[in-house]
Amino acid sequence: MNNIPHWALSLSHILSTNSSGENAPPLASAGVEKDDFDAVIRWVCDGLLPVAKNVTQLRAEDLSPIRRVEELGQRWQADGTYDGQQWAAALRDMFVQQTGQSFAYDATYDAAHESAMEFAGKNQDMINEHFGSAENYAEYYAETDTNAMLAFFNRTISAAMGEGIAKSFETQSVDEFLNSCPDAFLRGLMRSYQNALGPKSQAELATELRDKLQQAIT
Repeated sequence: MNNIPHWALSLSHILSTNSSGENAPPLASAGVEKDDFDAVIRWVCDGLLPVAKNVTQLRAEDLSPIRRVEELGQRWQADGTYDGQQWAAALRDMFVQQTGQSFAYDATYDAAHESAMEFAGKNQDMINEHFGSAENYAEYYAETDTNAMLAFFNRTISAAMGEGIAKSFETQSVDEFLNSCPDAFLRGLMRSYQNALGPKSQAELATELRDKLQQAIT
């Protein structure tokens, strides 16, 4: 257990908690060094990337950020070609897109809509004069408020997390990767998959990802 990288242990805790196996066996490490960044690359390429691609396809969004990382991963797996700056640029775009997808848009919109309808009910004359109806006002308020919160989320949380992971790939630093909160990104990615109505249950997805994590560190 002591030979297992700290970042893998952190991810394993999340995946074991959500997996379909009641007594998931502990991770085993076959001699991988704690500072072996190749294990991080394998985890991102074989574990995170397919799920991120699936989420993006389910949401019918732009796949180009995913494809750029796929191409870099294929070159690395084929002949070991690695350019840290190219990886950082590609991952920065991919992670910002994926963390943005984890934003609870529908729940935020519904809460803002409910709040707006409540306000409109107490100010009917003013709302009707400016918006025509309470529903028109509620839709306008909910969309404006939710989009503003999403923009803030992307500028702060998404950007910071994506930047940290991208920097770790630029420098091939295991410590930098650990400090970039990969566990928070993993939770967000699993939430995005659930929100996008992916075909696997959360337990099935966690079990599959846990297997990929085990493969990455052995």
